[in-house]
Amino acid sequence: MDRMEISRRTFVGTAATLAAGVLLALAGCGNGGSSSAAAGAGAESAASAVFASTSEDPSIDASGQTYDGFELDDIFRAPSGASVHFSARVPEPIGAGTPQALFVTLPGWEGLRFQGVGENLRQERFAQEAAARDPAMIVLAPQLDDWGQTSADRTIELVEHFVANYNVDPSRVYIEGYSGGGETLSLVMGKRPELFAGALAVSSQWDGSLDVLADAHTPLRLFTGRDDSYYGSDSFVETAEGLRELYRRSGKSEQEIDSLVVLDIKEAAYFAEHGYADQHGGGMAAAADPEALPWLFAQRKGEL
Repeated sequence: MDRMEISRRTFVGTAATLAAGVLLALAGCGNGGSSSAAAGAGAESAASAVFASTSEDPSIDASGQTYDGFELDDIFRAPSGASVHFSARVPEPIGAGTPQALFVTLPGWEGLRFQGVGENLRQERFAQEAAARDPAMIVLAPQLDDWGQTSADRTIELVEHFVANYNVDPSRVYIEGYSGGGETLSLVMGKRPELFAGALAVSSQWDGSLDVLADAHTPLRLFTGRDDSYYGSDSFVETAEGLRELYRRSGKSEQEIDSLVVLDIKEAAYFAEHGYADQHGGGMAAAADPEALPWLFAQRKGEL
């Protein structure tokens, strides 16, 4: 099966918190933070946090539709001019100046925008599982048009906007991608890995730059079946080995490397236990896996 065939088949209020408003007024500032602060420190993020919901954000057209606790098909008008369709769960702030984690889930082929509004949430459960594990977490589920660099760039713009303009803790920003979404994730991590505390790629292949990822020291977990019916497991095995070698050359110990690169290969019995006859479709089991998302959300940027 060639790669194009693989790709075709596999894709899947307040306007400010009270504290932030007081801080801005005392500082003589007229507006909230800008997108240039996306990778700033925690204090800077809290100070620039403006929007408590997407409906208060002038850069976002809120659809008013909902599904399973998520706003469906909001549209972010990115600085590049792109329109980024996404669903979101933005809980009310627990307290003024309390930054929250941010999780981004990228869909496979069955969850792309042409499949229908909200199909990414209906077909995959990573967003719902993340919200259940941390009710205060902001969860974004972009509905992208493909699995290439354009979608990766739009994902980056969306993340930058939320980190700069919402009450996000920049040391707890996470990303996951399943199937084709894993390819998009690899391109994101090959371009802006420093935005994230950790990444989880599921049942996919690696297309992005390992050198850029290694320079950022962003932890990566690669989850797939030994005999994934679309991608196989060779790409993830080679990715893990290549990344580990880059870290060795930089002088990291094997223990340090183990914390940065996790190759999670599942055997046939794992998928059978979870009711999947096909190992690629069985990648969906990663959402409820007892180790995958807990590992991801345990990461903190700057600790390694």
